[in-house]
Formats: sequence, structure tokens, C-alpha cells
Amino acid sequence: MSDLTKDEALKILTLVIDDEASPREESAFLNYIESDPEMNAHYRSLLSVKKALKQKYQKQEAPSSLRYFVVNKIYTDKVLSSEYSAKQGLSSNNRSENTDGISSKMKTRQNITAYFRYISAAAAILFFSFLIFELLDRSGVPGENIQYQLEEYAYNHFENHNGSFIEPTFRTASLTTAENYLNEFHSLKMTVPPVRSADFSGIVVSEFIPGYQTPLFEYYQEELNQYIYIFAFYIPDLENVKNLVRDSIAIESINSDTDFHVTEISGKHVVSWKWDDNWYAAVSNHNGYELASIIEPLNYTVE
Repeated sequence: MSDLTKDEALKILTLVIDDEASPREESAFLNYIESDPEMNAHYRSLLSVKKALKQKYQKQEAPSSLRYFVVNKIYTDKVLSSEYSAKQGLSSNNRSENTDGISSKMKTRQNITAYFRYISAAAAILFFSFLIFELLDRSGVPGENIQYQLEEYAYNHFENHNGSFIEPTFRTASLTTAENYLNEFHSLKMTVPPVRSADFSGIVVSEFIPGYQTPLFEYYQEELNQYIYIFAFYIPDLENVKNLVRDSIAIESINSDTDFHVTEISGKHVVSWKWDDNWYAAVSNHNGYELASIIEPLNYTVE
């Protein structure tokens, strides 16, 4: 199978999720999403939902009431269809002599068939709507059954915005003013890091994952026409979000204010470090070590 377009990849996405794609289709799809972060993120999210539902619910036999409903529906349609066919087989003389009566009976039976079809469709819609709402309610989706990887989601936010400007929730060029804002309005004591050769644009406060907000510090390098995103997380709050996990190697390797860890996600680097009770994740179009070298408090020099 040749290289896919975005539309072609979207068409076979559900086939891949449900293991119904051919080996060639699956291989082509997986090759495509390596170069499409948005599709990659969508694919991973759907896989997570499928996994959560599969773990929560096992396949079960249909209830006897539903089996009875389906069998009765098939039987009713079959009987009505047979009677209709028999009437259609009447001799031409009988048809001509009883045109009005037959026409009336045919219309009655057609109305009965249409009625049963309508009831069947309505019942099916009602049944499956109830089932879907019940599953969503009991599985808690999106919820604790779905695991989000912090570094991957930092990368996804950067890619989804094409690494460009996001209108700040609180616009300021002053790091101190930004820190005061976080403390006063969000009860967060955080250091907003100075970044060499970059202007601070402000703070964006929005959902990082469903149901969980955290500040994003936004910087702009005019000379390179590049933006830098630094997400900040108050660790006690972060640890209460059980389905948002950090890179375990990063956690183990960061022990001081100048330690950092570089995680590679789809060819881009996410730089993580810890100051006091806060965890930071920075992402840009830079190499991770070059990015770390311009975050002044890390005091790192590229060799």
C-alpha cells in the first residue's frame, strides 16, 4: 500500500483500532502517523479509551429479552412478507375482480410492516443509547482508567498549536509580576524561569488534560522567530492526578535544582526539571540540551 494521505489515514483509523485492517493497511497507517502528531495523538487517545472499556467490561451473552425481540421481529417480517408475496401471486382474474379489496389489504399490511420497522428502529436506538450512557457513566471516561503521559502531552500541546503564539490568560513581560499573579489568583508559589535571548509573553492557564489545569509560561525568541512553552506543575496537586504520570527516569535522575532530563517524543525533546515543590516541562523546536542551556537557573553549558 502506497503512502497514505490524511483523509485515507482517517478512513482506516477505526479499522486499525478494532484490529480489522489488513497488515498492509495497518503498516501504512502506522508509518503515516509518525509524521502527523495530531493523528498520532488521536490514535493513542482512542486506543486508551478502547483499553479502558475492554478492561472494565467483558463480552457477555445478550439478555433473553433482546434475543426474543430480535427473533420476533424477524418472524413477524417473514410472515408479513410471505403473505404479501402470496397475494402478489393471485391470478389476473382474481386481481381484476378484487382490485379494491386487495389494494386495501396490501396497504394495511404495508402499514403494519412500516409500523414494526419504526418500532424496531426506535427500540434499537433507545437500547444502544442507554447502553452507551451506562458504559460512559460507569467507566468514568475520560477518567482514572485512561493514563496520560506528561511529557507526551506537553509535546502534543506544542504540536497542536504549531509551536506558535497562544493568547495569554495573563499578559506581562515581567517575571516577578507573573509570579505574583500566580500566588494571588491561583495560590501557586512558582518561579517563572528567565530564558536567555527570549522575551516572556505571559501565562496561559488552560486544561493540560481533561479536568486538570496548569500554567504555561510562554516565551518568544524574536531573532529566531521561535516560541518556547514551559509547563509548570505544583507537585502535590500533580501527584493527586493519578492518571497523569511523569517519565520515571526523569523522576529518578533529578535530585538538585540544576538537574534536568531530556525525553524524546516523536523526534522532539521535552526538558524536565524540579525546583522546590514544582515540576517543569519545556518544549520548543530546539534540541533539548540547547534548550536547557538557555534556561538560566539550570546553569547548563552545551559541550
